[in-house]
Amino acid sequence: MKKFGIYIFFGLMALSACNLVQFERKNFITTGESDTSKRDYTSAEITGLLRDVNTRNKKVTQHGHCWDTVFNPIIDGNTQVTQLGEKTSAGNYTSMLSNLRTNTKYFVRGYFIDQEGQVMYGENFELPLSLVTTLIIFPKDSSADVTGLASIHATDPISQHGHCWSQTNTEPTISDSTTRLGTKTNTDIFTSNIKNLTPVTRYYVRSYIITSKDTLYGKASPFDTTPAD
Repeated sequence: MKKFGIYIFFGLMALSACNLVQFERKNFITTGESDTSKRDYTSAEITGLLRDVNTRNKKVTQHGHCWDTVFNPIIDGNTQVTQLGEKTSAGNYTSMLSNLRTNTKYFVRGYFIDQEGQVMYGENFELPLSLVTTLIIFPKDSSADVTGLASIHATDPISQHGHCWSQTNTEPTISDSTTRLGTKTNTDIFTSNIKNLTPVTRYYVRSYIITSKDTLYGKASPFDTTPAD
């Protein structure tokens, strides 16, 4: 019974030490905020804060941010990483995250690597989604009403938006049939009336936007027109 009590004591001590280590790690580095004025559909700027660099008596050989679509991203060769190099003093730093995908949730963490190769991470920051999505389809015999939704970023304005559709292309693009609804400056739902469809036929449709940098699409959805009256 006495040995059992000793085991519990040392187990609690180990757990407390583990929690203390995690607390200390998070004390050294903090993941900051994303500057919405510097975000667009495929990139985002995010900050970090590195504390107590000199008091640890260890050199910071690399620091930055890592991000992925899974919670608690780590540097394992599968995540995307910024590498800002050596840091010799405490303070804020900034990373530009690139190659982001619309309609995708990302988790970001600040990190640093010391001279012994140990990696320490900050807390998770959930990056807000940029959306381009197809919402509801109301098919008829020779037409369909389709709605969509798109985020707005002042740094990358929408010059054209609408829907594209095809009978044969399961991932339609603006090279297929399209509606053109013009510029978009708000987050309101938009609607296209697709005409000249063939009754009892399957089509594929998705929302699109054109910005100064790229053409972005929502997820394609199939729909079937109804029989003619």
